[in-house]
Amino acid sequence: MGLALLAGFRAAVGQAYGPGSGPTHRVQLFVEDFTQPDSIPVLGKLGAFTADLLRLDLLQVSIADVKRTSRAPACGGVLSSADSVNRPRAGGDFYVVRGSITARGTDAYLDFAFDRCRADTLPTLLHKTQPLSLSEPLEDLTLIGGYVTSTLRAQLPRIGVAVLALKPVRPEDAEERRLAASVRQRLVEAIWRSPDLRPADSGRSAYSISGSIAFDTRGPAPAAEPSRDVEVRLRVGVARQPNGYPLAAVRGSRGNLEALYSDVADQALRGLGEVVYAESHSLTQRLDAMEAAALLERARQLMCDGASQACTPDSAGAVAVLTAAAQKSPDNWHVLLLLGRVQVGSRNPSTAITALTRAQELVDRDRRAGRAVPADEQSQLLNALGDLYRSTGSYETAAADYGESLRLRPSQMDIYVKQARSLRFAGARAQALRVLADGLRLEPGSLPLNQEAVDVIRDFGAKDLDSVAATLRALGTTVRKAPSDIRREYTDSLLALGQELFDARAGTRLQVVFETVLQIGPANSAARARANGYLGAIFLGDLDAQPLTNGCLAALVPGFQAGLVDQYLASAPVESEDLPTVTREWLLRLRALYWERQADYAKAMPFAERAVRVQPTKNGSLVLGEIAFLWAKQQDSAAHTCEDATRRAPGTRQLYLRAVEQFRPLVEQRYDAADWYLREANHALGRDEETKELMASLLKQTPRDFSALHILQYVCNEYLGDIQCSWGLVRTRDSLHLIAPDDTGSILDAGEIAVLAGELQRAEAWFGRLSRVQLVPRRQIITTFYRVWIAIERRQADALPGAYGEWQASAERFRQSQSTLSWSFEGAKHVLATTGNSRIGRPCVDLLQLMIDSLEQSARPIPVLTPSCQRASD
Repeated sequence: MGLALLAGFRAAVGQAYGPGSGPTHRVQLFVEDFTQPDSIPVLGKLGAFTADLLRLDLLQVSIADVKRTSRAPACGGVLSSADSVNRPRAGGDFYVVRGSITARGTDAYLDFAFDRCRADTLPTLLHKTQPLSLSEPLEDLTLIGGYVTSTLRAQLPRIGVAVLALKPVRPEDAEERRLAASVRQRLVEAIWRSPDLRPADSGRSAYSISGSIAFDTRGPAPAAEPSRDVEVRLRVGVARQPNGYPLAAVRGSRGNLEALYSDVADQALRGLGEVVYAESHSLTQRLDAMEAAALLERARQLMCDGASQACTPDSAGAVAVLTAAAQKSPDNWHVLLLLGRVQVGSRNPSTAITALTRAQELVDRDRRAGRAVPADEQSQLLNALGDLYRSTGSYETAAADYGESLRLRPSQMDIYVKQARSLRFAGARAQALRVLADGLRLEPGSLPLNQEAVDVIRDFGAKDLDSVAATLRALGTTVRKAPSDIRREYTDSLLALGQELFDARAGTRLQVVFETVLQIGPANSAARARANGYLGAIFLGDLDAQPLTNGCLAALVPGFQAGLVDQYLASAPVESEDLPTVTREWLLRLRALYWERQADYAKAMPFAERAVRVQPTKNGSLVLGEIAFLWAKQQDSAAHTCEDATRRAPGTRQLYLRAVEQFRPLVEQRYDAADWYLREANHALGRDEETKELMASLLKQTPRDFSALHILQYVCNEYLGDIQCSWGLVRTRDSLHLIAPDDTGSILDAGEIAVLAGELQRAEAWFGRLSRVQLVPRRQIITTFYRVWIAIERRQADALPGAYGEWQASAERFRQSQSTLSWSFEGAKHVLATTGNSRIGRPCVDLLQLMIDSLEQSARPIPVLTPSCQRASD
């Protein structure tokens, strides 16, 4: 069945409501907004969206006047005065679609019902509950639209059509009589298959189909042409138009009767649809008898184009009229444009593509021929194409069409929004913001453009920052002219984006985000302080950087720029009265870190103490403890007592104790950023056993605590010289699969500890894992050192020179790389000093010690393999 026919039937059913009743009235159908709980923020406004989507589905049934409403009319009774304000009125019977979106645990469900008000009662025709996918709700909602639409159709009466007997032109011809009866039967079957029609008796139907059939008795057709020796002429009859409407003749062949039956049925149904449509809309002519210009004007009326008062668009009727107009005037692109627009609006993209692309071809042809095409009409076509491609998910194509439309008419604010949204869905967020910025330069106060720009900003990720920096700066200048509530939306969104990406370590690329906040002008001093605070934090450098080398002096933190930090933090006064407590604490902590980065701990300490007083936080305790620890280390270094805990500057021990006071509660609460500091502070105080006991107790609670395992292993191996403890921890970590194949640091630890424990075979297995990895020089030097040790202890005199040569070469590469060793040989020194002589002999102990010294002190020469050690290895 053709589209024009379907549209005609559906538009006319309301005027043929009831068997043999003739034109009566249309059905009223109300779609209530679906209710939803506020406890599922991810749903957004899905309830209202669901109502809109169902309304679009139900528009396919043109008998229905579909209205979306917050509350449907009462069924029966008289409305109270209060209800009469809040509820629409409805006369007679009507239908209601209602529902809700509910939550059960973490799942969402859609519950909906379809009711009919009849004789003051409201029975439910359909009620379903089904899970709702929050990731792809449109699929579920489309399914529901199908349920409701099919249920509605089942409730509506179908148009009765009487199929009268076809008259043979030569009644005496038996074959003509048989074929006439067969054609009629096939017409009856086709009408039964139609969703909107039913066969009826002639006295009980408003419409009828009659006609005649004749054989062509002329000579045989030429061999080059198929034989068409049957002609069927049909007429659609209407109760108030006795003569009816003749249809075009259908010709076919007795040799292919199936094709003939199909063609006759199509012609009959198409003609019937056009007649029904013309009758129901009081047209004086059938559609195929009207001129294209009249059809186009009628379609515009149906679509409410230029309507000065309330008007309900009839999309299905407009499609029927425009389809007829396109048949009349196939090269009229105005007709095709309007047809495509209507088809897009009625969710019929496949046919809309045909109409709109043909319209574009015709416009291009006119322009090539030198015929003027007004810019506003070109932009209408491009916008319709953009709408079409956006509805089918072809977002890049849609964005290109919208962009060309804007080039022709830059003043279309709604098209800036559509193009930007298409680009967002295509993943081109930076380009989307540039489009919106172009529109906002023309109209800075446009609410839709500003709201869309805010939404785009909320979608940004770290990878977008470089490509969007210039646009953000330009937007900041434009938005300064916008109303204060719009500016607040921007600053809130930019601050939220900046905080999220700051936590994701986006680094200095965030500078443009927070500077744009300041450029727009924050609504209050708290927002201004946050923006300046984040700018200062950005240039504090890597907040996770280890602030110490293996010695006592603080190392320079990468990325720290003192001048910029001072500039920004000075613009974020902590004394502002409207600062929230959390912001005040954070700004004080940033100032403490600023002075810590410059190793001025006397100035850093008061800020850290104030931060903890304002609001105690784990981060604040960590910074306070860190400053106390670094200050103590600085004093140790100044007194040249870093390696001798017995000689210490006055007050240094108290600083270490204060650091432990801050770190230990954090460690016990498993804020593992404090683990390293507690280990080092306790070591400076000679409390390594205390660290060992604490970490062991934590591991009893959580055996897979990676940080506690690592800290305990280090304390046992490097500070206590308890090699059996550290070797047991290596085996525990290995059994728990906590040493990853690509974790070269942990593998080196395991190999070293295996050597120190005398587990040489296991050590070779660990180092063997690294033979397949390209190690950096500071890692390679450790591997080759312990390979030398293994060769010595295994008495492998033949292999020792080669192993030692590899170590010398790696030592040279390490020195040339000018990198930091970042390795402790304390455990190795302890083993050499206690059991080295018995395991490898004094000459080799001395050689290994010289090798260690040359690695820890670059001024020392790289030693050569001593003959005494080589002899001891025989």
